[in-house]
Amino acid sequence: MAMKKIAGFIKLTRPYISLSATPFFIGPAFLSANGIPPARPFFIGFLAVVLAIASAHVCNDYFDWEIDAKNPRTVRRPIPSGLISPREAFIFGSSLAIAALALTFLLNTPAIMVALAAISLPFIYVYLRRRKIPLAFLCPVAAVVLIILFGSASATGKVITSNAWLFLALALLWEPGRDFISEIQDVAVDEASGILTLPVVLSPRTAAKVVLALFLAASIVGVLIGFQIGMGIVYFTAASSAGSWLVFRSMGLVSEPTTKNAVKMRIRAPRYLIIMAAAISIDFAIASFA
Repeated sequence: MAMKKIAGFIKLTRPYISLSATPFFIGPAFLSANGIPPARPFFIGFLAVVLAIASAHVCNDYFDWEIDAKNPRTVRRPIPSGLISPREAFIFGSSLAIAALALTFLLNTPAIMVALAAISLPFIYVYLRRRKIPLAFLCPVAAVVLIILFGSASATGKVITSNAWLFLALALLWEPGRDFISEIQDVAVDEASGILTLPVVLSPRTAAKVVLALFLAASIVGVLIGFQIGMGIVYFTAASSAGSWLVFRSMGLVSEPTTKNAVKMRIRAPRYLIIMAAAISIDFAIASFA
């Protein structure tokens, strides 16, 4: 039973999703430093981001557990299934948030200010969802922006640098697309609950077309980053290949905007960012040792 409990706490943090969001920190950190960033602030900031994202997922499950209990896709999550109590989840999520915030105080003032600005986002997201205001998708977008600013600040002490601007543009295109995929996935439950999302208001197919347009634009921006910074062959190969793959998969979602395909696309989409962040890191590493 104890092992099941531990597994339940780990599941609450969504490890895959938490780690797949770290490219928003890694990419800007390398770009802002125009090379390999200083090790100590980089790793402290990286750990703080992982803990903060994990905390956000736990808090989201805590606030939404009653809704999750009515959704066939989420009814087996740790809280609605009874494995983890709401009180335990609240304490766990709060502890992760406190640990993340404590780590940021080992960094510079700009990084601390960005971290403090992020505290209110989970509560705003829950308020918008419960009030059924169709702007909840802006909260994950704002979170991504803050992670990018935090990555830049951690590496250089500057909230944003000229090299990081295009990565910010890429994220502002990619993140709404990812969020709309989740809304396509949950369209039946959201419609039954009266929650107004893009697939509910228009249609899943129209939402999928928006996702395709956003991911196509993000892929183009991804290649432009290489030209702006003067990246090498590793980056351009990765950016063009990963971008083409992302657009191709999005076209499949437009053809069949089903819940099953949305689930697959939601899992696949973060791989694009992981590849991009890895390519940036590898290219700068090669340049530094050349």
